[in-house]
Amino acid sequence: MKVSLNFLASSREKLLTKKDILSYLGIGILFILIFQFSLKLTVLLAIAAVILFFTAKLEWGVYLLAAASFLIGWTIDFSQYEWAREIVYLHAVNAPVVDFVALLLMASIGLGLFFRLWPERTKHFFRYSLPGIHWYGLFILVGIISLLSAYEFYYLDSFKFLLRSIIFVYIAFVTIPQIIIQDKRTLLIIFEIWFAAGVMIALFGFSSLFFASQEAWYRIAPYAVKGFAPLGYNHNVLAESLVAIIPLGIYFFTVSKSRDKSLWYAIGAGLMILAMLLTLSRAAWLAFATQVIVLLLCSRRQFISDIKRYQIHWIALALLIPVILYMISFLGTPTVISSNITRMEATKVALFYSSRAPLIGYGPGMFIPILADTTIFTLDFGDPQDSHGFVQKILLEEGIIGLFFFIGFLFWVLRVLWKTHQETRDSTSLFVYLFAMVLGAMVFQLFNTSYFNSHLWLPIGLALVAARLYSDKLFYEPKK
Repeated sequence: MKVSLNFLASSREKLLTKKDILSYLGIGILFILIFQFSLKLTVLLAIAAVILFFTAKLEWGVYLLAAASFLIGWTIDFSQYEWAREIVYLHAVNAPVVDFVALLLMASIGLGLFFRLWPERTKHFFRYSLPGIHWYGLFILVGIISLLSAYEFYYLDSFKFLLRSIIFVYIAFVTIPQIIIQDKRTLLIIFEIWFAAGVMIALFGFSSLFFASQEAWYRIAPYAVKGFAPLGYNHNVLAESLVAIIPLGIYFFTVSKSRDKSLWYAIGAGLMILAMLLTLSRAAWLAFATQVIVLLLCSRRQFISDIKRYQIHWIALALLIPVILYMISFLGTPTVISSNITRMEATKVALFYSSRAPLIGYGPGMFIPILADTTIFTLDFGDPQDSHGFVQKILLEEGIIGLFFFIGFLFWVLRVLWKTHQETRDSTSLFVYLFAMVLGAMVFQLFNTSYFNSHLWLPIGLALVAARLYSDKLFYEPKK
């Protein structure tokens, strides 16, 4: 039996004692007093306190990471704070909250390793914390080589993209969960958090039909409330969040032994599916269709049986038929046609430049500068956006070799999940739904621009955690 990392105390212990609560309350009062004298000192002490707290309660950190993972629009921009402008480089930092949570967790884990809080497990650190590094590491290596020939000598910008996007997402959303999560209970709590978040996202999306301005075609999309837009403003951001969560909702519905719980899970999953469809995101529809095919092929009997048990199929048909007809009508609108033309032209630009540097490309993060310098594109379509799909982007930036290793990593992830599912010999195992979750997220990024953030990478990271727990014999079935 493999020895796995276990940085935490038993998951069955109380997360917070009365002594802990009183201590944190006292620390909070102390911060309020210090705030009266120095804002900078307060911020530094608050960061230190959070790092120490996460060091002692790493599970809480990963719960917060999961809760914030879909709030891409919730960013912290230090240029807006006068005190930050006096600190070198800090004023230029602008990132989603989930990235800062990941950084604090990295610091907590680094602190624990430095002081050898877990000496008996340190020797297994690299063995368990870097899944698929034989593929992704080579992808990073190609990125390093390609930035040496960065487009128009933008070496620094290319290096920042490599570090900030390509390397950071792997450490933050694949490595950190591997280190922290050591039992299925913790993993299921995260998935329950995601399910609750998915229901809230869906309800928030429905509210946009009444409280947000709509164009000629009504669709669900995120919007700002008094200037605060935690999901951003793009309907695809909302849709890709739901695509990742929906399989988990279906899983909880399938395995729950309580009829009341099953019904609530069914309602929640149904709300998410309807909201996702009403975003009218074509990428979401294709990703969801892929997930449905996977679930029908792998657990058709159980899935259909559960649907018939609650007569869901009649409700689904009553709702889906008008939605599908609405989507078919929408596909012929000028908005969709214009979007298709933009995607095609951006793809043509990518292929044109890729043919001139086919092996290692023009350097990480160089797609936007190249597109901005392509006058024939900017004259017709204005300011460039990132590639609508990771294939075009990586092909241009890291060439055929980089794309090969990146796709190799994705296939390796899917192979691990599928192999684990087959080992369980259970058509309704969690790994069927994790496979559908990850595959749906990957299919979505064939047509979208969020391939280097938590929407794609945290589902991958959590799915790999589940596979590692199973291989370590630490995987047990939940009691519902």
